[in-house]
Amino acid sequence: MEKNLLFSFDDEITTGFYYDIDGHKIVVYFAAYYDNGRFVEKECQLIIEKWEYAKSKLSVDNQYKDLEDHIGIISMILNMHIADKKLFLTVNTLDGQYVDLLFYNCNVKIEDIS
Repeated sequence: MEKNLLFSFDDEITTGFYYDIDGHKIVVYFAAYYDNGRFVEKECQLIIEKWEYAKSKLSVDNQYKDLEDHIGIISMILNMHIADKKLFLTVNTLDGQYVDLLFYNCNVKIEDIS
């Protein structure tokens, strides 16, 4: 079953990126976001953490590989949804790649930055 998240980052370019390979944590920073369809012009961080496993692939490829094979600095999140305990993201990276990311059984949240 697919579940849409209540927040999104339509047309928002990232302002920062953090990846802790050993701690299983990615933080992506934005200047604004959408909360249940309402535009919120406030700095925030998207936190993806504590996944059981994570995979990546170029969007043009068919098969997922290790996360580190295609992880890059995320410049924009193009799509994000949850289905069957899996968080799926399609992102654009600073080097112009379109990458699909998959995180199994992870925590995902958004926090405002004061």
